[in-house]
Formats: sequence, C-alpha cells, structure tokens
Amino acid sequence: MSSLPGIPREASKLLKPGYAQALGFLQNTVGVDPLTLVNAGLVLAGLFTFLRYVFTRIVVLWVTVRINEDDQLYQSLMRWMADHQFMNRQFRSVKAVSASKSSWEDEEEALKSMIGNKSLSGPDPNNLISYRTIVGRSPITFQPFQGRHLFRRHRSWILFQHKVREGHELVPLDKEQGFIQLQCLGSSFAPIQRLLEEAQLYHLEKTKATTTVHRAISNVRDMIRWTRFSARPSRDMSTVIFDKHAKQELLQDINEYLHPHTRRWYANHGIPYRRGYLFSGAPGTGKTSLTSALAGIFGLDIYVLSLLDPNMNESALMRLMSEVPARCIVLLEDIDAAGLTRPASEPRPVRHGRKYRGEKLSTESDVLSMIQGPDRGILGNDSAATSVSLSGLLNAIDGVSSQEGRILVMTTNSPESLDKALIRPGRVDLHIAFELPTKVDMRELFMAMYRDDTLSVATTQANEIAIIKSKEQEEITKPTHDLESLAMKFADSIPERKFSLAALQGFLLSYKRDPKQACENAAEWAQNTLMKMAEEKEDKQERQGKLTE
Repeated sequence: MSSLPGIPREASKLLKPGYAQALGFLQNTVGVDPLTLVNAGLVLAGLFTFLRYVFTRIVVLWVTVRINEDDQLYQSLMRWMADHQFMNRQFRSVKAVSASKSSWEDEEEALKSMIGNKSLSGPDPNNLISYRTIVGRSPITFQPFQGRHLFRRHRSWILFQHKVREGHELVPLDKEQGFIQLQCLGSSFAPIQRLLEEAQLYHLEKTKATTTVHRAISNVRDMIRWTRFSARPSRDMSTVIFDKHAKQELLQDINEYLHPHTRRWYANHGIPYRRGYLFSGAPGTGKTSLTSALAGIFGLDIYVLSLLDPNMNESALMRLMSEVPARCIVLLEDIDAAGLTRPASEPRPVRHGRKYRGEKLSTESDVLSMIQGPDRGILGNDSAATSVSLSGLLNAIDGVSSQEGRILVMTTNSPESLDKALIRPGRVDLHIAFELPTKVDMRELFMAMYRDDTLSVATTQANEIAIIKSKEQEEITKPTHDLESLAMKFADSIPERKFSLAALQGFLLSYKRDPKQACENAAEWAQNTLMKMAEEKEDKQERQGKLTE
C-alpha cells in the first residue's frame, strides 16, 4: 500500500531506535501503513483549519449583534433559546439555574412525590410532614453557558454564541458576566431583529401575570445597583380593601398619565413627564398592597428604594433614579423615617387649609393643608437618619437627570412630619389617605378571605349532582348567603376604626377554613386586643415620663 505524499518513507530511519520496529509491528498487525494515517491526519487538520478560518474570519458574509447580560433582551433571548432551541441540541457547556422561589404548583408536585403521588387534601394536624424536600426542590433549568448553535429561523441561518467575559487581575469582576453574540448569514439585520422581537414577545407572554420587584442592593464594593429581587404573581385590585371612590380616581389618573397622548401633551407644553403619589396612613392599612396591585394592573415593574441604606449617598441616589426605566413604579417606603427636614436656618411658611382623601393637589395651599402645625419636623429626631439631604432627594426626584415617565410612590405613617418642599405639586400630584377600616371594609375583607373556599365547595357539589333540581340549587347557593350573613356578623362584632386591616387579616388567618368560628371569637379577640393596646400605651407613657424627669 502506497502512502500519501507528505512524510517520506526514509524519515522512519531518522526515528530513535525502537520506534521503527514499533511502526513495522503495527503495520504487520493492522495491515495499514502508519505513515499513511499520519499523512491523512495532516491533510484533515489542514482542511479543518482552512474551513475554520473561512467560517470565522470572513466577516463580510455575516452581520453580528451583541447583547450584554445587563440588558433586558439577554434574559428574553435566553428563555426563548432554552424553550425552542436548547432541547434540540446539546451544548458542550451548560449552566444549571435553579429558581430561588418555587411556585405553589411546584410545591404541590413536590408534596405529591413525598406522599406517593396521592391526591392532595387539607393539612392533617395529626400528620406532621418534613418540608425539607419542598424547600430544597426548586425548578432546575439548563441554559447555554459557553458554546455555539447554528439554526434556521425565518428562512435565515443564525449562529447563536454565548460567551463569558472574564475580568482582569487588576480589575476583577464582581460576578461572572456573560454576553450573547448573534450572527446572521447575509448583509441585513432584519432576521436578527425579528428573532429578538419574537423572543421579547415570548418573554412578555410568559411574565404577563407576574410583577418583578427590583431593589437597590450594595455589592462587594459597597456600590449600590439595581438588582432583580423577586418575581411574584400580580395582585388583583379587588383584594385591596380601600375606598372605592378613591381607588377609581387613582386608577383613572394613572391610566390617563400612562397614555402616549398624555406624554405628547407634556412634551408640547414643556412640562416634565413625571407623576408622584403620596400614600399615608397607619401601619397595616394597605399602602404597599395598593402599590403592588397598581403594578399588576398596568404591567409595571416595582423599584424599591430605601434611604436608610448605610451605603446610600446623594450621588448613588441620583444615579439610581436616572437608571430606572421610563415605565415603572419607584417606591420610597416610610419616607418619614429618613428624617429629612430643612435646615433650621431656612424659614418655613405657615399655611392652613383642608384636605380630603383622594383630592388632587392643584395648588400649593392644597398641599400645605395637610400639614398640621407650622413648624413640625420629625418628632423625636434631631438629625436625619440617612446621609442623603433633603435637597439631594429633591434633585433626584425631579432634577435634570431624573428619568421621565416613571411613577413615584412615597409611603408614610405621619404625613404631617414631611417637609413641605417634598410634597409640593409636581412632586406629589395626588395624596391618598388610608384610614382604619369601617364596618363596610371589614365586611369586604371577610368576604374576600372566604369567598374562594365557598365557591369551590359549591362547584364541587354541582359537579357531583347528576340531576339538579330547584331545591338542590338552593342548597348549593346557601353557602354564599351564609357567608354574607357571617360577614355582617363579623363586622358588627368589631368596633370601627380601631384595628388595621393587617391586624384583622392576621386574626382571620387563624380560622382560614372556619369562617363560623372566626365570627364567634371576633368579639372576644377585639376586646382582648384593645385591652392589650391600652396597657402598651400606658407603659409607653410611663417610660417617656421617666425619661423626661
């Protein structure tokens, strides 16, 4: 057998002693000249190198798009690739991603696997279950880590590449950062743009029933960055117990503000396109719950900002407020706890007036009307609890670098302690005052807590009955009528404007499957709680009296 041209046969004589005998033994055993295999390998290696050069170096035939990990398109495209392309091709390197918080469907599946795939029923007080399996069993998905994948989409060949960016020894990265590179054969970006739009719509369809919460969190370098904190199911507005008139006014105001025609109107009149709301009321009255419900209705993300972060300063606050997207809700919780007031040397104007819940603050006198007293600052706080000054916060809210299009929501337990400059028109356009619940609110809360259970019982009864007669229909609808009567009884058992919605909900959670028992124990619970609140108030007054002596 003649060898391929390449290494001459005399070259075997130049090998060290012993190699020539090994080559001869291999040729006699296998029946193939080893030098022929070597020459064939060299030819194949050269051909592979040439094809690789043609494939990667001739960039004239490719258009390239890069997407960094900090861009929203990155997560959208990774999700689309994992659901449409990843299952058809195994990458050489993958990344396992586990969800930090599983949904209730995942927990039910984990519990079924623990009990042998039996049907689930209510909790058994005599059967205690270790939930380590449920806590540790979070959904696991695989995503491309380092690799490439060539696929055809919309009659175009697209090369997907995922790479990891490594930091320098002198400037290390805080975490591993990746990026996506898309290449399309041709001279047009249209196929890649259609792919990105498809991935974007697919991601929005998958997340339309969830609300994403971002928080300003410090990294290892004590730099504060927006970080995706959690994604939770959107809250329905019907679950927020609140004055219906004020609720409807708020929804109409936000809906009108977010409309594109409104943004054009703001631009034509030279007015900064921003909207601010102040939610005030006692703790547990539903201020944060209303914010979550608003985000779910209008499909907005929530960006939670705390001025009490020890690493928060004015420059970081300015940067964070400028980095939020144009359509989002920025939530400043408990703004009164930061202790932001004007310096004592600055004069404070004295205004008096009257304010109603849900009233638009159209003039400065309307804003100042909710201030009780001329010079009331943060009671008991001689200095601010944050390194951010009042002027720094005001510049971050409506300065020249502040993002337009966002919705600012500030919550407070004591609106009278806020500085007048912080709640003037343009910064606070609508003030919503939350009050302790009335009997109507308590009845609505009771119905919301037990309505789903009652309807599920009625539906189960209807499915089990083959022939429904009039009498049977009355029996099915009877639980709903009983629930309404229990709700009225519950509301009559508790005094108005004495307890917050959170306190009432906490009591009802003790009887989440027994509304009748909740009604029977409501009056006793209310009496005991009022006595305990009175004792705590007396103890607090005694401690304050001792401190003043």
